[in-house]
Amino acid sequence: MSLTQKLGFAKASEHNRLYQEGNGSPVEKTALIVGSGTCAKDLAETLAASGISVLVTGVDGCALAWGSGQPPTEASPRLEIMDGAKIRSVSGSPGRFTVEFADQDRRIRRHVQDILIAEDPVQQVNGPLYGLTEGAGVISFSAFKSMLNPESGNSEAFESLSRVAFLTGALNESLPLIARDVMQAALDLQQSKGVQAYILTGNLKVAGHGLETLSRNAKEAGVIFIKNTERPPEIVQAGDGSITITYTDEVLRRPTVLNPDLTVVDETPLPSPSLKTLGDLLELETGPDGFLQADNIHRLLTLTNRKGIRVVGPARGVLSPVLITSEITHTALSLSWTKDAEEDEKNKARIETGKCVRCLTCVRICPYRAVVLAPRPVIAAAACEGCGICVAECPCEAIAFDTFPSTATPAAVEPESEAGGNRSGASAFIPHVTVFCCSRSAVPARNMARAMNDGFPKGLSFIDVPCAGAVSRLHLLNALSNGADGVLVVGCHPDNCHSGNGTLLARERSDGIKTLLPRLGVAYERLAFKNLAANMGAEFSRILEAFTAHLESLGPNPMKQKDRW
Repeated sequence: MSLTQKLGFAKASEHNRLYQEGNGSPVEKTALIVGSGTCAKDLAETLAASGISVLVTGVDGCALAWGSGQPPTEASPRLEIMDGAKIRSVSGSPGRFTVEFADQDRRIRRHVQDILIAEDPVQQVNGPLYGLTEGAGVISFSAFKSMLNPESGNSEAFESLSRVAFLTGALNESLPLIARDVMQAALDLQQSKGVQAYILTGNLKVAGHGLETLSRNAKEAGVIFIKNTERPPEIVQAGDGSITITYTDEVLRRPTVLNPDLTVVDETPLPSPSLKTLGDLLELETGPDGFLQADNIHRLLTLTNRKGIRVVGPARGVLSPVLITSEITHTALSLSWTKDAEEDEKNKARIETGKCVRCLTCVRICPYRAVVLAPRPVIAAAACEGCGICVAECPCEAIAFDTFPSTATPAAVEPESEAGGNRSGASAFIPHVTVFCCSRSAVPARNMARAMNDGFPKGLSFIDVPCAGAVSRLHLLNALSNGADGVLVVGCHPDNCHSGNGTLLARERSDGIKTLLPRLGVAYERLAFKNLAANMGAEFSRILEAFTAHLESLGPNPMKQKDRW
């Protein structure tokens, strides 16, 4: 049964014939999957079963999940395995990517609507971390799992074993995924082979689904857990390969020696070396661990900084098999129901060619890689997220944004007549304050504050911006010189910005202008930048109250045009 049938959808093929050729005839939706492991294989078969045509190639050109030829599945008519074809370049925008492959002496060009990266990680054996060398008495966890597999034919290897020690996080932090595999292997060894299993760990991570139960079952089956939180164990490997482990028993409070017949060393999943090359080719943001997804909550589950390019499963981090399966289903569902419509160009930036000097600032600054050279800079509407960062950074003001005020427009408009809180001792002077509000954080917080009937001070002018990063230096200066007694920019927290670095850019500009204001005879306190989350309505009100109260003590802005108000 296909994914579409399982989820109760009908006419999947009609939903997936979304794109039109030049002559108006429908073209079946095609996705490129880059990966050579189990995740890529499962994803390809799921997409094909849901009515999407699939191209598969490995990160380094080898689709190892199937090997050469077409996979023997009922979904194979929709699957094309490009074994040996390495991605050379990718151009275009979401829904219209052009991928060029290099296959020996040939160049192959294909058009796809979506690009999905599903490369499995590589396993780094942690033997050197413990000062151990693999041999007869020391093996990696992957090698041990192969031994434990009934189909391996290695059952006789366990007859000479009486004690097996597993090292997982004994000298560093353990990973829940690795801890689960180690505990399950130790439990199987204890129950099916009758071999005493020991697990040496420092801080065993059992926060994952079912890990507490698994650890309890392992203990009940006789697996001995040796936890060393105060002092790490001393592990010595003799010349003949035998291992001696000396540890402090935390119950008996005395040194204990263990001489296992076999020591199994844990592994650390790392991104494939080719994954970085692919990320650089596609201009994708990476996380601190090197996987192809930035540490940004707005990217979850499988999104990247580029529309139309997703990372699924282990390509974006160390994930459990259950979560990987869920992501595969989620991805297939998302792609199956893509809307059959041209990209809406509303709220998209555009470059006015008459003003553009081709400095390429927009190319460098765009976090979504929506600016392409064709041959002069052009913004691909399908890829643009409408953050406005390019508008603020363009030195020639050559980028227009219909729903956002230009820098030439006075940024202090007629203030809203909102009844403020009745502050005792409030002066007769009512400051006029221009407040730039990020649409993803400050605007929802403002709406929440209004819903809670939190009164705002009088004299406020709210200007909604798509991202705090869209507020330029000229916006700030124009606001102060055209009627505002103070300017407040409210954006997301730095690690919660949809644009990645929009908040950081906004704060950098704000701090730069603040250093300039004293030279103009203006107190730097008249300009402020605050971080806020969308659910902080009460804090939004407090920020406005405190900023306005401080402006009252400063008095009118000396830059203010006297005839404006």
